[in-house]
Amino acid sequence: MGEGDRTNKTNRTNKTNRDCKKIFYCYNQIMPYKFISHPADTGIEIEASTLPELFSLALKGFNATIFEKPEAVEVSEEKPLSVSGEDVKELLVNFLTEVLTLLDSERFVVDEANFERIDEKNIEAVLKGGKVDLGKMGFITEIKAITYHQLQVEKRGDGWFARVIFDI
Repeated sequence: MGEGDRTNKTNRTNKTNRDCKKIFYCYNQIMPYKFISHPADTGIEIEASTLPELFSLALKGFNATIFEKPEAVEVSEEKPLSVSGEDVKELLVNFLTEVLTLLDSERFVVDEANFERIDEKNIEAVLKGGKVDLGKMGFITEIKAITYHQLQVEKRGDGWFARVIFDI
């Protein structure tokens, strides 16, 4: 991953950039998502075998965009979530928007989503997470919104692909 592969609108030092790359590669060994460049924003591309995995990886990519060490969140709470959309694209945007709303309004970082029901228009899930602790998690950038710009969610072969752009 080159220095220009991730939008850098932050005040990170080069050392911090290298540390974030290590985190990215650690995530990438387990979770197949990657950061993509965008002129004014940043985004992620995800490949997954199933729809629940796609949404879980989108959540991990969302968190890794904001925090240097998203895995450092101390999971202490569960919250129910019910989300719907006209199609799978809108469903992904609505899901991530709910996650962003919890972060902005309650400082609640969603670490994991246990999907009780998921199809291309509806999600019923239990979100697990905890309060933001920037001392442990570090901060990279703020996501202001989940956009529809260049949004893709589609079946590809035996799996799923998504591209999501975040307004930062």
